[in-house]
Amino acid sequence: MEFGVLGRLTVVRDGAEVELTAKQRALLAVLLSRAGRRVPDGVLADAVWGAARPSGSTVRWHVHQVRQRLGGDRISRDGDGYLLAAGPHELDALRFEELCSRAAPAAAAGDHRAAARLYGEALACWRGDAYEGLDALREEAARLERSRVSAREGRAEALIALDRPSEAAAELAALVAAHPLDERLRALHLLALHRSGRRAEALTAYHEGRELLVAELGLEPGHHLRAAHARVLGDEERAVATTPRQLPPGVTAFTGRARELAALDRCADDGAVALVVGPGGVGKTGLAVHWAHTRAARYPDGQLYADLRGRARPLPPEEVLGRFLRALGAGGVPGSLEERAALYRTLLRERRMLVLLDDAAGAAQVRPLLPGSAGCGVVVTGRGALDGLVAGQGARPVPLGELPPGEAAELIGRVAGGPAGVRGGPAELAELARLCDGLPLALRIAGARLATRPGWTAAGLAARLRRECGRLDELRAGDLDVRAGLAPGHGALGERERLLFGLLGLLPPLADFAPWTAAALLGAPVGEAARLLDRLADAQLVRHRRVDAAGQERYRLPDLTRLYAAERAAADVPEDERRAAVPRALAALLALAGEALRRVSPGGRPPGRDRAPLWQAGPGEVEALLGGDPLGWLRCERGTLARAVPAAAGLGESGLCRDLALAGARLSDLLRHPGPPPPATATGRRRVAGGAGQDGPAMPAAVLLADRPADPPGAGRAHEALRRLRA
Repeated sequence: MEFGVLGRLTVVRDGAEVELTAKQRALLAVLLSRAGRRVPDGVLADAVWGAARPSGSTVRWHVHQVRQRLGGDRISRDGDGYLLAAGPHELDALRFEELCSRAAPAAAAGDHRAAARLYGEALACWRGDAYEGLDALREEAARLERSRVSAREGRAEALIALDRPSEAAAELAALVAAHPLDERLRALHLLALHRSGRRAEALTAYHEGRELLVAELGLEPGHHLRAAHARVLGDEERAVATTPRQLPPGVTAFTGRARELAALDRCADDGAVALVVGPGGVGKTGLAVHWAHTRAARYPDGQLYADLRGRARPLPPEEVLGRFLRALGAGGVPGSLEERAALYRTLLRERRMLVLLDDAAGAAQVRPLLPGSAGCGVVVTGRGALDGLVAGQGARPVPLGELPPGEAAELIGRVAGGPAGVRGGPAELAELARLCDGLPLALRIAGARLATRPGWTAAGLAARLRRECGRLDELRAGDLDVRAGLAPGHGALGERERLLFGLLGLLPPLADFAPWTAAALLGAPVGEAARLLDRLADAQLVRHRRVDAAGQERYRLPDLTRLYAAERAAADVPEDERRAAVPRALAALLALAGEALRRVSPGGRPPGRDRAPLWQAGPGEVEALLGGDPLGWLRCERGTLARAVPAAAGLGESGLCRDLALAGARLSDLLRHPGPPPPATATGRRRVAGGAGQDGPAMPAAVLLADRPADPPGAGRAHEALRRLRA
């Protein structure tokens, strides 16, 4: 059911408008004006019939007719009156007031974007004059109209605060025409015109308003209108300092980054845009701000800074330009993005200024903010998706990774207060830095926790961090939080990327991995997995490491990111997939390794040959992976094989564990003794000490060696091969 009173009264039931007589419309309007509250019989009769009040039975009969039209028990008897039930989702007047009640606090809190949106939604509820044609509701209609004017005023104020004065001016012009004696509305209109660069129109609007006030009321303008007039005359916007110094404070205990600082210097020397790119928490802002402060003398005309807020809630470039233009002393800010960008470039043409754009969402957000002058420097930070600036504007990436071990340990010590504040030697600090992945955010948190907890030692904190299940919880200090630093990148992912990211978190720690691993985790073609990995790399959630000798792209998942991905898997990956994905990937490794061994040594029996495949590679994908150099592929995946054996044991996959160990042993033999395998004379089985049993879940790395020569030298070579493989 939908009730409309912000215009001609309408009732829509099951998609069709309900027909009502004049008396029924009037009676329903009174009930709607007090929706959710009891309306006494006398009040209802007076409002609908006036002095010709009918009998109580007549009123009840009309109410009954309306109830029949509406259906059900929408109108109920309540003591000596009636009550109509309707909520904000059904009655447009209630919806309007509910939206306004949310918009006002948003504006008061400075969230002008939310205020403008909420006021806009509220005003969209109106179709005409409230309770149109119903004289009995004149007072309620007047009250709602006052609220409507207030909402239009509130939206205009929000638009001006959002640097959209042209929109505000257009809306206020109609409002001032309808309420010509409202000085506050006229003052807002003057300000909107002025900020739109229409100073002459603003002055004209003031003089028209003054003449009207004197003629109609015999009064001079009041405070609001006089203040707006003075602002236009004095052009207070020009009084803003024209040499802005907007850089935020530099980070304390800045450590290392000599290579990256030199790269930023080269970009400045060559007039190129510098792109500082890297994952969350790696110190992009810290590096850019530190460099900007130390090189401020290169830019005597000032520095402009804006936090572009990343992909989660990117700041529109027109809003940033409005701030920059006012900081540069522009008397009026044009309404359109193109006009603002043109004025911005004009003002910077003869200046040497630094523009620092932090946490950019993408190239489209940044392009309008680039000055046209070669004398200006530009540094942009972001997590990725800035390739368009490289292609179109010749920007140069300055990739930022983890700090090397020595610098990482030094940063912890400096944040903790130097040698006097660190309770632990170099070895303990080095271990702590390793557990923090060399990530500056994590390192600073670790140093802060040591500094603020006098009883803690580096060794003690390292012991706490070794427990993977709570490591991310430990790496939190005040508003600094490693988990929160990774969350924006994850929040910008699509459904398939989130699924793959969560599955990667379930893998055992690997030095690196190729796209086929991701494909097996997903149960998808290698090409799709490669595209998803590329998007995860753009979001800085996996790192592109290198191209290996077999021509495969190889990616890395740092430990802290892996732990975050494992947490996200609980929400993003269905339970059955969480159980099946890693065994599927390990079985795929075994199948590919077995096929590669068969090709390198055709006379051998591939391990796991009879195992049913859990992942079916797409047409031609095995050939693409192994065809050129199967032994080269095996060499590249040797580390993966070594880590897969204990992973299979940990999952209780004893058969898979045995076959993977056998594949590793044969690879080690091949690398030491190229050529066909020796004939199998017997089957020897050897259990490694500490195993729970031949088929038990606790089998460690070298489990069972099947189909090996039984003589001691052959078995010894296999054990040595497994030992070397794990190393």
